[in-house]
Amino acid sequence: MGKRGDGPLSDGGRVLDVPLILALSIDPNSTPMSNKNTTGGPIWGQKMGLKFDSKTSHVDRLLYMSGKPGLGKPSIFKAVDANGNTDYEDGCVGFKDGGIEYKMAEGNICSSIMGLNSSVDPSDVCDNGADWVDYKTFSGSSGTHNTKYDSFYEIKIPFSTLGITKDYITNNGIGAMLVATRGESALDCVPFDVSMLDNATGDYSADPSTSAEKDDIDVITAPLANVGKSSITPPPPPQGLPLQVNFGADRSAPQEAGTALTLKGIGYGGSETGYKYEFIVDGKTVQASSSKDSYTWNLTSGKHTIKCIITDSKGATATTTKTYTAEGGTNPELPLANNSTISATSIKKGSSVTMTAKATGGKAPYKYRYFCKPEGASGWTALTGTTTATSFTHKPARAITYQYAVKVADSKGKTSTKYFTVKVSATVTLKNASTISATSIKKGFFNQAYSKGNRWHSSL
Repeated sequence: MGKRGDGPLSDGGRVLDVPLILALSIDPNSTPMSNKNTTGGPIWGQKMGLKFDSKTSHVDRLLYMSGKPGLGKPSIFKAVDANGNTDYEDGCVGFKDGGIEYKMAEGNICSSIMGLNSSVDPSDVCDNGADWVDYKTFSGSSGTHNTKYDSFYEIKIPFSTLGITKDYITNNGIGAMLVATRGESALDCVPFDVSMLDNATGDYSADPSTSAEKDDIDVITAPLANVGKSSITPPPPPQGLPLQVNFGADRSAPQEAGTALTLKGIGYGGSETGYKYEFIVDGKTVQASSSKDSYTWNLTSGKHTIKCIITDSKGATATTTKTYTAEGGTNPELPLANNSTISATSIKKGSSVTMTAKATGGKAPYKYRYFCKPEGASGWTALTGTTTATSFTHKPARAITYQYAVKVADSKGKTSTKYFTVKVSATVTLKNASTISATSIKKGFFNQAYSKGNRWHSSL
């Protein structure tokens, strides 16, 4: 989805000539791709801060193409080594040589386009209670959304280029995810992954006026969409091959010390049955040989040697050894949590409320911002700039409902926002309810009050 002005005038104000990546998972048993070439650089010559978690988001094919069909040399890549790296010879097939075609049309065929109308925190995209609207019908300050600037793509990939058949799609299924980029990092993906917004509030190194999402490193953990069968079934292991074990951690190195990693072995070949796995870290057996194919390892600082030894039912063995490096100290970092509070949720007009900011987890020191949104307002008003003050007091001007928000940010730029609703009611008007015993009396009756010392006296 786009809007006028997102791209150059030569392209009609559209965003077009940027890298699009179609990630596929054909065989879940295959070596997952690193999204790098064998020299350690990015596949398309630009920094591309994008990784796929091999445990939750296995990818073994990457199709790189321009958002403007006809530009560049779109190609499909696969891994050529055990680390999942590719090259431009054995691992690369151009779209033309592979019979792959893709086209783009203007417009949007979706019945609705759901998006946020008002937000002060990226985490709102994961909140069903946030201010969601249908852009196809919603009219905001800039009017209604013009689908003319949206782009619809269709791609055709021969089964032979993927090394599969129609029956394979039907019986096994494959995984798919489309990633949109600006050349240095991912900005959006379908299915959506939260890493697309984890640095949205930071500054882009080349232009601080825009988001750090343009050049950060995103690790995708969301499962790929299924194409064909409703769930992807790994194909049977190849027959007649020597015993082998595909082994590694569920997260690519380096990771911070204290991270809990899953070491996993996937065996194939040999007798095809009765596989047992032994896991070794720095020369010490951490899990004896058994049918359990994984081990949870709490990473410590430094460089480590990890090893998996597989044994089949006939006693044959195979070993895979890798190195793994940790960064930082030995204490795991807890997720950033916003534990802010507000002094009251119901007050009289003329009274004030105090927001008290409190954060845990993440990486200190913390900074804060305070917001409010009066009933009927279209957007949020920042009550402060970024501050280290842990509280802020605000006096509502009207007897309506106000929303308040406290946004906390840690030293790494991670943010979390907590919302409050405060109902302001009108103050009670002073009324004089005094009475008198009579409004008509006979002559000779009177009431007199006078002071004597510190006492009051009356006579009749």
